[in-house]
Amino acid sequence: MVTLTINGKTVEAEEGTYVLAAARELGIDIPAACAHGAVEPFSACRLCMVEIQKKGWTDDWTKMVASCIYPVEEGLKVWTDSERVIRVRKTLFELLLARCPESDVVRDWAKQYGVESTDFIDRKPADKCILCATCTRVCVKMGASAISTNQRGTQKRVGAPFGEPKDCIGCLSCAHNCPTGHIQFKETEDSRKIWNKSFEMAQCSECGKTHITKEQVNYYVKTNGLSEDHFLICDECKQKRTADVFAGLTV
Repeated sequence: MVTLTINGKTVEAEEGTYVLAAARELGIDIPAACAHGAVEPFSACRLCMVEIQKKGWTDDWTKMVASCIYPVEEGLKVWTDSERVIRVRKTLFELLLARCPESDVVRDWAKQYGVESTDFIDRKPADKCILCATCTRVCVKMGASAISTNQRGTQKRVGAPFGEPKDCIGCLSCAHNCPTGHIQFKETEDSRKIWNKSFEMAQCSECGKTHITKEQVNYYVKTNGLSEDHFLICDECKQKRTADVFAGLTV
């Protein structure tokens, strides 16, 4: 365990813990659009910047760091709401408003810091992507690696390499974990479409509900050694079966 102070309060945290996690354990709210429990810290959005002072530094020397990737250490002093931190966050929110002027999520975040307009030029064409890369990292975690960030600078965007999502299995992990709702998909009773790729759905043999794409079934069978029979029944029906079994045991 190491001892540090956050906003003047002495706390203990396990060695290797990041400052963001330590602060949140105290109930301190630090914005972090790219932080997600399912993937490793990435420090893309920079909204989680905090001011620190290491043990042994002079009193007038501090440094700004991204709290999501900065580990705690003995004697560390952290300020999450200093004048310098708030100034940096406001600038970042202004930049996000210029990048995603139509995003309600971004506007709500910015409004919490009193930022309701921006002096930066709005990006054209506008969309809701803040380039946090949560979607691409989740896709890698799923094992598909179907999407990535493409191009550079103001032209940087998220998509399938060369616009061909051949490795996408339609699992929707990217869409469900996108913090701003940028990634869109369409779904009907028997099909799903995302990244301009259409998928045929597999139906539950008991309730008839479509619950997974056939590409997902093939992928999991191939990579995890699962039987296709495992996917003939949806999770809800499996849970119902389990509940019925336990109900029978209590009679």
